[in-house]
Amino acid sequence: MNSRERFSAALDGDPVDRIPVMYQHLGGMKLVQQVAGIAIQEAYYDPKKFAQLSLTALDVFGYDNVMAGWGDLLMDAQAFGAKLAFSNRNNYPSSEPAPISDMESVEKLVSIDPFDDPLWSVQIKAARIMVKEVGKETMVLGCTSSPFIVASGILGYENLMVWQMLQPEELAKLLSKVAESLKMLGVRLVNYSGLDAVFISGGLADAEQNTLEMCERFDIEPLRGVVSEFHSLGLRTIIHNCSYAPFLKEQMAVADSSAIHFWVNARGVDEHIPPEIGRRTLVAGIDHQNLIYQGSLDEIEVAVTKAIKLYGDLRTIIAPACELPSDTPIESARELVRVCERLAIK
Repeated sequence: MNSRERFSAALDGDPVDRIPVMYQHLGGMKLVQQVAGIAIQEAYYDPKKFAQLSLTALDVFGYDNVMAGWGDLLMDAQAFGAKLAFSNRNNYPSSEPAPISDMESVEKLVSIDPFDDPLWSVQIKAARIMVKEVGKETMVLGCTSSPFIVASGILGYENLMVWQMLQPEELAKLLSKVAESLKMLGVRLVNYSGLDAVFISGGLADAEQNTLEMCERFDIEPLRGVVSEFHSLGLRTIIHNCSYAPFLKEQMAVADSSAIHFWVNARGVDEHIPPEIGRRTLVAGIDHQNLIYQGSLDEIEVAVTKAIKLYGDLRTIIAPACELPSDTPIESARELVRVCERLAIK
């Protein structure tokens, strides 16, 4: 099987020759930029450079997919008025919240076709290039965030938390406009880019940052509509939640995604998986900060082997728990694939 066949089969629950490994965003970006000779800041404005940088990650790490979208979580937020600023051309940008404070300013916002936004459209166009270059051999994943995470980029995280309590109707209205824009993104990813799977960051759905009641209303429920629309378009979905106390059970129950990407060391994971798995694929996330970034190859092998032993009889993909730190050692990152290859041979 090639990487695309392997990844696609794992998403669908079909037999694979070995467990595939998923690459997220632009992990290990320091080396990727050095090899490509392209800075992130350049790639934000140029689909060809965006695609080239992403495809370089495929050559460097050898995972079973590439991702058309990066982990700054701000490309979509800036389309709604958040201001991006690059303090370093090789790092993700920071942002200032959009000037939105009340229902009147929310009402003035319109849902956006991402293809019409100069920056948001870059990843759509880059995805098309990536599909043409490697799409027959490698899974090209689209990338976006839940409406709640997009709203955190628009408002700023602290303002988002305040709006939940003091301006719930304004927040609900904002989330509905963001959700409609994300649904249009799905249309573009299918009809223009030619994708059939998308990664959705949903990592704010957790008990350390929010209450379950607030999360269900403002995070999980708006995401459900986006996932449903993506599925109607033929896009398979991977919901990502790398938090330490995730509301995985609630995410899986409401937002009926094709796969759930979680941190295997997260609190309460054993209570929900595999009993809650249903038709989903599990993307088992290995500790990316302490283990893959700082641990030994033997420690990484033990962790991957343990995860496969726990979940390997189900529909399973192995991955870092979240985006690999910028200067992750290349051999440590590659070890995830090597372990899966060694176990398949055995």
